[in-house]
Amino acid sequence: MFTRTEERSKNTKKTGHSKALKLLQRHKKERGKQERKNAPSRATQDSLAYRAMYEDGLCEVAPGVFSKSVAISDINYQISDRDHQSDIFSKYAEFLNGFDSESTVQINIINRRKDIRQFMQETSFKHRPDDLNALRDEMNHIMRERVESGNTSLLKEKYVTFTQHADDRQRAKTSLNQLQANVVTSFHQMGSTARPLNGLRRLQLANATLRPGSVLHFDYDDLKYSGLTTHSVIAPTSFNFKHAKNRFTMGDQVAQVLYLRDYPPEISDRLITDLTDIMADLEIAIQIHPIDPVKGMKMVQTKKGFMQKQKADEQQKAMKAGYDPDILPENLTHSLDEAEDLLQQMQDDNQQLFDVTFLVMAQGKTDQQLDEIIEQVKAAGRRHSCEFANLDYLQEQALNSVLMWGQNYVPVSRTLTTSAAAIFIPFTAQELSDSSGLVYGVNQVTQNLVTADRRNLKAGNGMILGRPGAGKSFASKQEMLSVRLRDADSEVLIIDPEREYSAVAQALGGEVIPISQGAAAHINPMEINEDYGDDEDPVIFKTDFILSMCDMLLGGKNGLSAERRTLIDRACRLTYQRYFEQHTAMPTMVDLSNTLKQQPEEEGKQIALELEPYIEGSLSVFAHQTNVDNDNSVVVYDVKDLGKNLRSMGMLIVLDQIWNRITKNRNSGKRTWIYVDEMQLLLSNEFASNYFFELWSRARKWGALPTGITQNVETLLLSDNARRMLSNSEFVLLLDQAANDRDQLTEMLHLSEQEEGYITNADSGHGLMIAGDAVIPFENDFPKKTKLYKIMSTKPEDMEQYISRKKLHEDGGEVSGE
Repeated sequence: MFTRTEERSKNTKKTGHSKALKLLQRHKKERGKQERKNAPSRATQDSLAYRAMYEDGLCEVAPGVFSKSVAISDINYQISDRDHQSDIFSKYAEFLNGFDSESTVQINIINRRKDIRQFMQETSFKHRPDDLNALRDEMNHIMRERVESGNTSLLKEKYVTFTQHADDRQRAKTSLNQLQANVVTSFHQMGSTARPLNGLRRLQLANATLRPGSVLHFDYDDLKYSGLTTHSVIAPTSFNFKHAKNRFTMGDQVAQVLYLRDYPPEISDRLITDLTDIMADLEIAIQIHPIDPVKGMKMVQTKKGFMQKQKADEQQKAMKAGYDPDILPENLTHSLDEAEDLLQQMQDDNQQLFDVTFLVMAQGKTDQQLDEIIEQVKAAGRRHSCEFANLDYLQEQALNSVLMWGQNYVPVSRTLTTSAAAIFIPFTAQELSDSSGLVYGVNQVTQNLVTADRRNLKAGNGMILGRPGAGKSFASKQEMLSVRLRDADSEVLIIDPEREYSAVAQALGGEVIPISQGAAAHINPMEINEDYGDDEDPVIFKTDFILSMCDMLLGGKNGLSAERRTLIDRACRLTYQRYFEQHTAMPTMVDLSNTLKQQPEEEGKQIALELEPYIEGSLSVFAHQTNVDNDNSVVVYDVKDLGKNLRSMGMLIVLDQIWNRITKNRNSGKRTWIYVDEMQLLLSNEFASNYFFELWSRARKWGALPTGITQNVETLLLSDNARRMLSNSEFVLLLDQAANDRDQLTEMLHLSEQEEGYITNADSGHGLMIAGDAVIPFENDFPKKTKLYKIMSTKPEDMEQYISRKKLHEDGGEVSGE
């Protein structure tokens, strides 16, 4: 059994002797009494080897020994190219060398099955009082099927615990905080994020191992009234270490800890990957204790000296027997060579020695279930010429060596060099699993669901890039639908130059605005609201937009003259002044033209004359009051039929309408999602390109998430604005790419050769997702026999079928089942 000290929380300040406070304290005392009554037995609690777990995350493991823990994020080690792997490996080896013999490092890699009910509770699409619940149900059904199949129900977490010797808690805190800063820096250099754990989080992790499936309801203040220690809240109902010589029970679970007994000199770094691919609750713990370099050197020299004496004895025996003295036993010759090589490495290659213990803990509901998991662990070892063995009569010590206290209680270890210890590098492949995120598919490496929340990124602006048929429109539509089905307060605005998004608008009850020379739908470019300005006078910003539009229409190669800019600026201000002061109808381009004609300068009349085709003539589609539902939560701007003469102007006006919505939505607390298909069309005109770039740059501050979509990556990247936009986008979906496009993107986004492979000849819907620092190879094979698929499909037959079926349904006709 292990002993431990009791913990006490800090005394709370006296806040008076009111009746309410007395009642509260009485309630807490009653709860403390109940907690004492329900606590596991003292013997069960004493089986947990640590002494105290403090609220700040400091753990007193044993007298004079303290530890802290950090959670580390995974990185794409297994799909990195050899040079990058070598760089990560070297940095990890340096990390190990940074510990002295007074420290211990413990690496924990945890596989946990997802609680599917809890997962669906967090990520499912909740019903709302609208007509979209059938689509939400279908999305939930697809998501549930995915999480229940393959490895998608596994969560993989990684932690580092490190210990220091200290005379008291305060000294331990100082030295461990210093060590923690070094650990965080080391992992940052490897591309991983290290996040320190507080006491509650460390207890929650222990609770998840000791009482799987339970939720830890605990507050450190509880200890004051219960008189208990933290052991009481995480201990299972019972331990039975006599269940069998090599396994034990804890509560209703059967568990077993194995150790890695034998492995070859050239072990693969994929052992951990293969172990974590096992579909079971597993916990890997690697205990690493540095050996003092001077002692290590003496130890190797002593062993070498012993083997040299053995060699001399063997040679004497051979001479007496009349044999050749140079013929020695092969294992002795090999051991001497190894010792010589090791001394050389320690002297010249910064190699140190470590005592390493590699443990794997598995648990199940029954012995039979546990047998199956243990066999899978041993089989994974055999694939790498490794042998996992039982720890007979050492299961209590082994359990505590797996739990994240930071101490090894198993009297079994193997002495390894730095590079040999570093082969157990904990990295495999990055995961992306935001609990508040949308589902984008399945991780091709780990087979876990990929869920991402662009709202949490520093800059959630995004691009979706892929050659024709790669699945970019489908991916865009899936995100649009998911956004609206998840968040009723979000708005989706789409610029559609190829008429691909009508089915999405119809499915979501949105508005399709056809913009063309002869269309009955009109958008007024003079439309303004009080929020239009960037927290400043909206007229100034709107006037700047009108100037840009007039410059595009009338400026020619040299742009508008200073006189013309002055006149247009004045006319705009006067027009809006009448609107705001006299509360007249929203001004239009006709009103601007009339104001220009009223100016004393003849040049004003000349400007009005040159604008006449866009105000009264054949191109006057934008000279009317807005007559469409521009306030719908889903708006598709169909610009397919915009003629050559109106395309640039039309794109600019649509962008300005979108900016109007963004500013309005921010003050209403709404998020605006913007999608621009064939975005290279916007960038072909200088004015539209600059306006789009400004909108893109300002979007985050205004609660907007713009997304550019294109198949013409080479053309897109000819624009300096586009390159800057891509560089500043933290969300990029890369689907199958043409060779030239792929080369440019690989260089620009710093992709490895292996990562580039995921966008080379990729199936439709397969590729790479970049979200912040994460680079995830994903696949999105969406079920075809669903309504959602027909809405999102870009195949004309699917789109037409969906629209016609919806129209038939709205007209009261019967619709046959799928």
